[in-house]
Amino acid sequence: MDSLRVQGKPWLKVTVTDASQISVSGECIFCGGKHVISKINSKKFQDYLNGALIQRAFPQMPASDREFLISGICGPCFDSTFKEDE
Repeated sequence: MDSLRVQGKPWLKVTVTDASQISVSGECIFCGGKHVISKINSKKFQDYLNGALIQRAFPQMPASDREFLISGICGPCFDSTFKEDE
């Protein structure tokens, strides 16, 4: 299947898996590790790209996956880069 790029989010590749779902993949902009999020509702993804808050569009999606969609940073890199001081 062909992958499409998302305007304004060059780290993301979108692959249509069926009429209502997509798979999103890309490389972390910090470590280069591959990240894949499968079975995303295509309408909700379009809502997010059109300005819906990501936590409203995908309330059940893990925070690390939502962060990757927003910034291109994988969970481990986000945690190590932005960890809070104890």
